[in-house]
Order: sequence, then C-alpha cells, then structure tokens
Amino acid sequence: MENWEEIATMRREDFANEGQGHVFNGWEELSEQQQKDLLAQTEQFDVAQVNQLFEELIANADTGSQAEEVQDFETIEADQVMSKLGMDDEDRQRLSELGLEKIREGKACVILMAGGQGTRLGSSAPKGMYNIGLPSSKSIFQLLAEKFFKAQLLAHDLVAETHDGRTVIPAEAETCKMLVMCTHENYGDTRAFFAQHNYFGGQESSFVFFKQRMLPAVSTEGKIYMKSKEEIALAPCGNGALLDAIAIDKTVKEYLGSVDYA
Repeated sequence: MENWEEIATMRREDFANEGQGHVFNGWEELSEQQQKDLLAQTEQFDVAQVNQLFEELIANADTGSQAEEVQDFETIEADQVMSKLGMDDEDRQRLSELGLEKIREGKACVILMAGGQGTRLGSSAPKGMYNIGLPSSKSIFQLLAEKFFKAQLLAHDLVAETHDGRTVIPAEAETCKMLVMCTHENYGDTRAFFAQHNYFGGQESSFVFFKQRMLPAVSTEGKIYMKSKEEIALAPCGNGALLDAIAIDKTVKEYLGSVDYA
C-alpha cells in the first residue's frame, strides 16, 4: 500500500496539473501532522470537478448551456402531485394504509439533513441538538426521532415500552432506517448526541450517519482559497450532497435502493 508521502506527491501533482498548485505552496514549512491534515482536506473533493463546476457555473454562466441541460429534466405533471387539503377521506385512508404497509415491509426511510450549525440560534453545536424552548426541553433531533419511531409503532400496531424509566422501542417495530447527513465538522458531535441519548429509545442500527461532501471556496478567477498555509477554505456543498452520497456511499445507496416509490 502506498504510504502517505507517496500519496501526497501524487496529490500535489494533480493539483498542479489543474492549476491549483498554490494549495501546497507552504508544504515544506508545515510539520508532518500539518501536512497530513492538509492532505486529508484535499481528499474531501475532486480538484478537477471543482474546476469543471467553476467553468460551467461561473466562467461560462451566460452561454445558455445550463438552460439547455435543465430542459432534459422530466416534468412532474399536476396529476402526479396530491395535496392533503384536496384529498377526500377515501384517498387519505388509501394512502395512509399504503404508507403503513411500506413501513412494515421496511421499504421506507427518512433522510435527515443535519448539516446545519446553530450559529443563528446562538449555539455552536449542530442545529438538531438545539433546545427550541419547549416545556419538555426536547431537542430537534429528539422530536424528529420520536416521530420516526411513532410511525413505525403505528404501522406494527405496537407501543413503546418503559425500562428503568427510559422509553424503549420494540426491536420488531424498527423496520426502517433514518439516514442522517452531517458535515465533516458536526459528524462526531451528532453521532455522540444520539448515543448519549440512547438513540431516543431505538437501536443504533436504526440510524445511518454519513458525511456530506465539502467543496473549497474559490476566487472570481477560480483559484481555491486558503485560510492559512495548512488549511483550505472548505464549506458544505448543500443538500445536493445527498446525490453525491447516493453515488459514492454504498450504505446510503443500498437503503435508498430498498425504498418502494409506490
């Protein structure tokens, strides 16, 4: 297996070939650990893809190519969308029964976009950990997890149990997964929060935590910004990172592939 120095040499060549060699300008001045940290940052994105995105979305944004690509998307027809407000009792009952059936079969899942920080809420922790001021003092994560389990309990005609004062979800009711997309920064804190709260009565296996991809900030000339000689200015690439995860994360792809989009 290649050692990290050999990988670093190849990565530096890749960045230089893509016109982003300045990312490693301070390489020789860094300690070994700083070099490893910088190398790890470069592994979070494809430098060739960064250049391609800049060319397509920024440099050539006025060429009309994007508009042509958008036209390739299939249109959602009006009869494919239903509003609860417009449903009659029969439709509501039919769809409710269909949903419960898919839950029982394990052919449904929940995707939680948990990448946000609570900065605007006055908290440096992941947004889902925030106490929104309810009398119960429940966090956003707890509220969502409880709804997730309640739907499964209803589908299986079961109720939560209480052991030593703690709510416990029967294992036979846990037929679905909650996919929790985190940033690289809050991944550890998010996983720890769920563990500290005993997965809100459920099993650890009911939750699949994964990291969304990061992209570097770039200048108006397409050059990658550096916070310092050992740190790239990285930012989460938004909810669209879920599409990347489907393509590159085998576990996420497997669970979403098991969903029945009836």
